[in-house]
Amino acid sequence: MAEVALRSVIGFLVQVLPCAILCTVPFTHRLDIPLRRLVSILGIAIAVALVPFIYFAAGPLPEPLDPWRLTVQNIVFTVLVCVLVAILFSHVDAPASQKAFVVLMVGSLAYFVTQAAALIGDNVWTTGHDGYMYPLRTLVLLSLSNAAFLALALPLARYVRKLLDTLVNPALWWGLSLLPACLLVTMMFGNWLPLTFMSYSEVYLVLVSALTVFALFLFWWVLRIAETVHEDSQRRAQLVKALDEHKHTQAELEQQLVLAHARVDELERVLSTRGGAKDGAPGSTMEDSPADPSLQDAWKDRVVTIGGPRTALSFLAGDLLFAESQNRTRLLHLTDGTTLPCDMALSQLARLLPEGHFSFCHRATLVNLHHVSNLSQERVTMDDGSTLTMSRRRYSDFCDELEAIRR
Repeated sequence: MAEVALRSVIGFLVQVLPCAILCTVPFTHRLDIPLRRLVSILGIAIAVALVPFIYFAAGPLPEPLDPWRLTVQNIVFTVLVCVLVAILFSHVDAPASQKAFVVLMVGSLAYFVTQAAALIGDNVWTTGHDGYMYPLRTLVLLSLSNAAFLALALPLARYVRKLLDTLVNPALWWGLSLLPACLLVTMMFGNWLPLTFMSYSEVYLVLVSALTVFALFLFWWVLRIAETVHEDSQRRAQLVKALDEHKHTQAELEQQLVLAHARVDELERVLSTRGGAKDGAPGSTMEDSPADPSLQDAWKDRVVTIGGPRTALSFLAGDLLFAESQNRTRLLHLTDGTTLPCDMALSQLARLLPEGHFSFCHRATLVNLHHVSNLSQERVTMDDGSTLTMSRRRYSDFCDELEAIRR
């Protein structure tokens, strides 16, 4: 019995390990735990599963069950494999349709290899069967065939891994699962038929009926593939059309922004002309006239218009508290607490703002000098309480510009 137990252990591992590897390879990038930990869990589960399997293979069974030892052992083997598959796929983050396709594909191929090895072993050697699940000749053939099966099926498992990452309708994977399922059912049914008392013609009729059903599933799946390809082509055409419309809308928006810039510049020229005619006497100059506070604060009412591929916005220069760049995203912080996204680089924004009123305290921060409440060599504090980083290289120039503003 020790030899039978050893053969059972080797046979179980020879059949289970290649299937476990082939079921894991398509999902190695979708595991919710590290691969080493999953391998440890499966190893413990296989060790525990071997205990009942060895008992039913070589242990004493009640007399009514002893003639059915192989049948009971096959049932135990199937249950243990299902438990191992459940443990494996409980740690895989993938749709159920993809899991079903992988396990049915591997299961159908493994069943074919196992049955082929058993049939060859029973027909090549003339010695009788010893009544246990893994005779020595079958175990040798099973080991060789499963090693070849693993080597040939690994490229297929890697190819399936690529297909699983494509944007395929889950219903299509259920259709794909029907193919290996039909193959598996047909092979299992054909393996059980010799146990019946059917004639050759009756067995042939049953197998032809099963293959006909399988062919119908195959035809349905091919038609479903064609329908899916047609739907995908229509969806792609709609996306291309929407993209063209988006580009056209973007071009119109950019044109409108150019016109808006031109109108703003024209209005500023008109306002400056009217202000000079009203406040300055003929022949007088700005140096001769007294300083007008309203003219000194005129920069605050300057309209700044920003346009980009995703956003278009405008604001008054005096309403900008500071602008900063965070993780390739530019943000404009206004005095009313509003924060606006900006597609324009801060260096470009600085050229649009009134000169002398804004300065960089850091290469990623542009500050309104009129709203600085406190300054140190490391920090700039705004009058709303915001604290910004002060660059050491910019500190001296920033202090000069701030002093010029406060004179």
